[in-house]
Amino acid sequence: MGFINRIIYPLYTFGFFYQNPEDPKTWEFSGGDPVNFTKLVWQFAGREIIDSTEKVNKDLVKFYNNAALFSIL
Repeated sequence: MGFINRIIYPLYTFGFFYQNPEDPKTWEFSGGDPVNFTKLVWQFAGREIIDSTEKVNKDLVKFYNNAALFSIL
């Protein structure tokens, strides 16, 4: 099962269900496993998704992109 997840997660992240991590609606509705997983980890660390300027936290965007990139490796 883990092997299948390692193959499907990157395909799902980049091919089937790509979402813009800079769009606040992505995190508000949190559709799809990549967004849900990243959001869960981010909130568990006690960090805010939306910053004081009503934009998505830039570090969260970097974290999401890095998680997606590392899923390929």
